[in-house]
Amino acid sequence: MQGAMRPTIARTGALRWFAAAAAVAIALAIGAGASPARAADPDAEPAALEREIERARSEEAAESASIAAERRAREQESRAWQAEQVRSQAQAESARASGAAWRAAWEELAANESFREAGCFSSASELAALDGDRIRHRALDRGDFRARRRSKDAKLTVAMKNAVTEAHVATSLVCIGRLRAEEVTRGRFAVWFEDLQYVALLDREGSWWNPRLQTNPEWVLRHEQLHFDITELVARRRNREREHDAATTRALAHSPGDAMRAFAERWAAHFATVLAEWNALQGRYDRETRHGTLPAVQTQWFARVHRELATLPAPAAR
Repeated sequence: MQGAMRPTIARTGALRWFAAAAAVAIALAIGAGASPARAADPDAEPAALEREIERARSEEAAESASIAAERRAREQESRAWQAEQVRSQAQAESARASGAAWRAAWEELAANESFREAGCFSSASELAALDGDRIRHRALDRGDFRARRRSKDAKLTVAMKNAVTEAHVATSLVCIGRLRAEEVTRGRFAVWFEDLQYVALLDREGSWWNPRLQTNPEWVLRHEQLHFDITELVARRRNREREHDAATTRALAHSPGDAMRAFAERWAAHFATVLAEWNALQGRYDRETRHGTLPAVQTQWFARVHRELATLPAPAAR
């Protein structure tokens, strides 16, 4: 599964069913010294199981309320930070781009919420300044799941009735690109991204591991790793087409303001398409593997994704 100031989607991992809890409850009752008469009581065991389920639900509701408040505070800080970064870039480019028209166009772009949500970071250092504890694509281990609680945003991409989340990874797909704006010919203004690169990230502070995990931990980790691998796969696919993406989103107009607006619209539409491709692939993975509960299908996905990754070069670090 997957989060932060860029569009993200929380992904869920391998699952266990509540039905298994019944067997555990009965085994515990007998092991604790319950008499044969009580063990045979047709009402005692379901009642005890129901109380345990209600207790777990109450705990999850309390955790959800707490994490929701924390999440809202972080999102507000992220939006404010994002706006400040865009304004800072606008000021730097305004010093180079002459005239009040360019300054006005940059300010308008900084206020464009849809562009900020789909925008690129101007450098790797700006990306590193993001809140959270983000890492680029690599092999994961248990220590990368650092969230203390399961986020309320960590929802199943494919619903499964009576399922319990074993883990989720907070992955995101972002880009790095230097925004260029200039008068290319007299009275013709262009805006485009230069040195474009797509990057797969994982927020370790947003990735959660169920402390009551009952499924094989190695299998759960393998399923969650592939969610990260799929994000990296989409990033590499787009990096193969990055020159094309930069060219097709480049905007040309008769005024700086029109060029900025046209570029913002084109880029937002393009990045929405990229995210739709990513989300569709993640959803298909969870649907076909039933969140990792079908070992044979899970193994097929692992081989397929890693085979394609081997044919695509990893992005150079910036």
